[in-house]
Amino acid sequence: MSARLKTHHAAVIRTIHSEIKRAPGGFQALAQATGRNAQVLINTFNPAAVETAPSLEAFLDAIEFVRAGGTVNAVTGLVDMVAVSVEMADSSPGNDLQGFLHVSKELGEELNEGEGDLEKGRFDADERVRMIRELDEAIACAVRLRAMLRGA
Repeated sequence: MSARLKTHHAAVIRTIHSEIKRAPGGFQALAQATGRNAQVLINTFNPAAVETAPSLEAFLDAIEFVRAGGTVNAVTGLVDMVAVSVEMADSSPGNDLQGFLHVSKELGEELNEGEGDLEKGRFDADERVRMIRELDEAIACAVRLRAMLRGA
């Protein structure tokens, strides 16, 4: 079963392994925070060590501890979805609606500016960065607005 996990879902395992290594303190910090042995974690998350695999609890603890957004996206990609970072702390119905209206306007302006380049099939790096930033903000605002409308 471990071998199948690490081969069939290799992209997910490689991503979580990399995110743990890059996190402050790496595997040592994760081990200390979760009460686990660091060497055991290193072995179970090692993509090349197909004889061992992390438990679901260890996997979820790692995602939570290192804030492994890349791993979450690798998992959601398995079902043709994507995760979007959404901060709900300062959310209120008025802020959510106004925020959505504001980012919708900004996104529209940004897309209008890039429309000519889109028709030609090219964007420069700055245009891509601006469009991605506006899209990410619009998606996050839409998610907050939807949550508010659902009564969350």
